[in-house]
Amino acid sequence: MKLDNNIDQLSIDRDKQLYAEHVKSNMNFFEWRDFGIAKGWISEPFCDTHDAGHLTDEEEQAWEDGQDPCMPVFRIWEENIEEDDDQEALF
Repeated sequence: MKLDNNIDQLSIDRDKQLYAEHVKSNMNFFEWRDFGIAKGWISEPFCDTHDAGHLTDEEEQAWEDGQDPCMPVFRIWEENIEEDDDQEALF
């Protein structure tokens, strides 16, 4: 009985993996971005020049205590993505 359960779980895990690969390969950049925001993997977009950084409470406290927490940021060149015919394959 346990072997059957293990085989069933392997089948479920494989189906999840195939579905995730399908979604990932058919997701464009903007869908990926929105999905990441919804899942809490990335922040809402903000301007690093004009907006205050998005520090967590712990990072804010570290900053106040004289530490220097690092917050990596990346810039998105949306006009280049929109003009790139291959962007579908990249995201």
